[in-house]
Amino acid sequence: MSAREIGSEFELDPALPGPSSDPGEHWSRAPDTTAFASGREALRALLQSSGRSRLVLPAYLCDSVEQAAPHDWDVIYVDVDECLGPRPDALAAVLEVAPRRTVVVRVQVFGLPPGRQVASVLDEAEEQGVLVVEDRTHAFLGPAHSRRPTFASARKWLALPDGGVLHGWTGLAEPPPASSRFARARRDALVAKWRFLNEGVGEKSDYLSVLGSAEESLDSELSVRGMSDDSRALLASADLDAIAQTRWANYSRLRAALESAPWAEQLVPIERTPPATPPLGLPVLSPRRDALRRFLIDNDVFCPVHWPLPERVTPEAHPVAHRIQSRSLTLVIDQRYGTQDMDRVSALLDEFHGAA
Repeated sequence: MSAREIGSEFELDPALPGPSSDPGEHWSRAPDTTAFASGREALRALLQSSGRSRLVLPAYLCDSVEQAAPHDWDVIYVDVDECLGPRPDALAAVLEVAPRRTVVVRVQVFGLPPGRQVASVLDEAEEQGVLVVEDRTHAFLGPAHSRRPTFASARKWLALPDGGVLHGWTGLAEPPPASSRFARARRDALVAKWRFLNEGVGEKSDYLSVLGSAEESLDSELSVRGMSDDSRALLASADLDAIAQTRWANYSRLRAALESAPWAEQLVPIERTPPATPPLGLPVLSPRRDALRRFLIDNDVFCPVHWPLPERVTPEAHPVAHRIQSRSLTLVIDQRYGTQDMDRVSALLDEFHGAA
């Protein structure tokens, strides 16, 4: 059976599960992992305890990463190359300044590993005292880095009211479980979406309004809070291996359809080859991105743009990031969907490009 709609926020069955008897091994469940209300709060806790004051970020990322920085920190953006990693020469130059005051976040965009030059720059910077932190939000289901502190937003992958994790950063006390307006509002909204889709209860505008208000409250939050009890139970019970398998199957089917289509050159996967870790989505580039996105929305398929860029990332200083962002769209392939849903998306893409 095909889903009523594809994409947008997860929906949450109101019957919360208890902890699984065999949840499986994953870095988010390891003893040296700390649970927070969000990924940005996980990073904020690390930054606040690092004794540093300078944050270096690639220009192609979500502005929530910058929001994690304490207000008196210097935040520096480095433009990216066509593979979405920071330009090695520009990154090296920035990291030469005050290395022992500097934290650099390596964002694994769409699960893509860093190029050899970037990896070399980061290794050399570490030797000079720079703290390198891994953002694994787009590669959450893969392994954590073995020696660097790692954080991620888990709620991008699962129906969680809230939730971020920080792995491998010792000496940090775990905050008590949050009972925040953000977590409560999101849980109510995700349950309302489940009831709307599965029972026909309520109006779509009701839960969308609550979700919007919840995100606004998160954007204004400057504290560090623990993950809520509901999210802890959901994360503990999640079969991450099964989720990964479903995502791979959906990704492979949809990518094969794209690459064999007669209009394949009009919608090109950003990744030249599939990522090394289970995929968040299938990111593509389209010269008619906005028209395509509107067409899909009109047909109840909701595909995000990763990401709206931070205000400090200007077209003049970061032209590559803006050029890619203006054409990017992420096709949804997550565990809520199956073969029929991927074929439905493929048929819509055929219809859009065939009508051009």
